[in-house]
Amino acid sequence: MSKTVSELRGKACQDRESRSVEPTEQPKAPLSLRLFGTFDAIIRGEPVPSPRSRREIWLLALLALRGGAEVERPWLAGVLWPDSTEELALYNLRRGLSNLRDFLGVESGRIVSPKPRSVALDLDGCFVDVLEFDRALARGDADSLRRAIDLYRGPLLEGCLEDWAVAERDARELAFTVALEQAAGQSASSGDHAEAVRCSKQVLRLDPFRESAPGFRRVGVRDVRRVFLQE
Repeated sequence: MSKTVSELRGKACQDRESRSVEPTEQPKAPLSLRLFGTFDAIIRGEPVPSPRSRREIWLLALLALRGGAEVERPWLAGVLWPDSTEELALYNLRRGLSNLRDFLGVESGRIVSPKPRSVALDLDGCFVDVLEFDRALARGDADSLRRAIDLYRGPLLEGCLEDWAVAERDARELAFTVALEQAAGQSASSGDHAEAVRCSKQVLRLDPFRESAPGFRRVGVRDVRRVFLQE
C-alpha cells in the first residue's frame, strides 16, 4: 500500500526518536527552547507548560531565531498581527511581551529593550535547538552533522502556517535533507553501508523523488527503495 508524504515524514521523525542519542541540550542552561517539532521550554531544569496563546509561542520563537539580535517593535508587531492597524498591533505586542515575561518567570529579565522601539531576547548561556542546528551544520564535520541530524525532531514550529514560519521551516528542512545526504556519503565512504542506507531512506521519506544522496550511489537506489517500500 502506498504511503502519503506526511506519513513518510512522520516515520522519518520516529526513526530519529527510536535511536539512543546523547542529550542535545546544555545540561545547565538556564533556558532551553526546542522549536523543532512540538514546542518545549525548560527553565532552570524544569519543563514548563506552553504559553496560553500561540502568538506568544511565535513571539518567543521569532526573538529566539534572531539569536539575541534586537528586533524593531513595529516590524515584529506587523509580522505577528498583519491584519491589525499599527496602533493595535503594537498594543498586542506589548501585551504579548508582558505575558511572555510571566511565562519566563525567573528568566523574564532576558526580554530586553536595547532601544525604545526595539526588543531582544538575551540568549547568553541558553540553548535553542534550531540555533545549535545551524551552528552544527556550519561546522560541517561528521560529528557536527550527526548532532544536527539528532537535533531535528520534526518540522520547525510544526502547525504554524504563518508565512515567516513556513520560510524558516522550509530552509531548515532542506538543510536537514542535505545533512542526511552528506552523512550518507561519509558513512558509505567509511564502509558503514547500513548507516548510509538508513540516512538515505530518511532522505526518501522527506522527499520521495530525491535520489541524489551519495549513499545511494554506493549502495544502489534500487536496493534502498526496495527496503524502503517493504516497511
